[in-house]
Amino acid sequence: MPTPFVRCDLRVFAAGLFVLAAIAGCSGKPRRTVPTPVHSDRATQAAIQAGALALVDCRREHLQARLAGRPADFSRARGQLAEALVQLEPARLDPAKPQYERAAAGLAMSLEALDRIIAARGAGDADEEALGWDLFDRAVESLMLALAR
Repeated sequence: MPTPFVRCDLRVFAAGLFVLAAIAGCSGKPRRTVPTPVHSDRATQAAIQAGALALVDCRREHLQARLAGRPADFSRARGQLAEALVQLEPARLDPAKPQYERAAAGLAMSLEALDRIIAARGAGDADEEALGWDLFDRAVESLMLALAR
């Protein structure tokens, strides 16, 4: 027959286990309830605007370099364009907003064209550079059509 002292020890032990289990359960990292990154329309529109401004900067640098007779430096504009694409990545997953996917595709195409232009300039290939500018202009048209819808 258990004595009252042993019964009290078992209750204290059970209560201690319960407290430890509660502490262990509450101290863990909070679970992520959303499997994909969340975006806001304001952040997405700001990223599209930043990408469009980077395209303008790229074209302006090309014209200023041509007028000054120096090689163009597209590194700043290219960096801004790449950053805008990174910011747009979560919005591309939203099936309710297909215009964001189209805008991101236009910006991605312009980034590829800009890389082609930079590579052609490095190789000294004027024909490849002209083709890159043609692709760049088409990418800008694609972006403008996506934004007009």
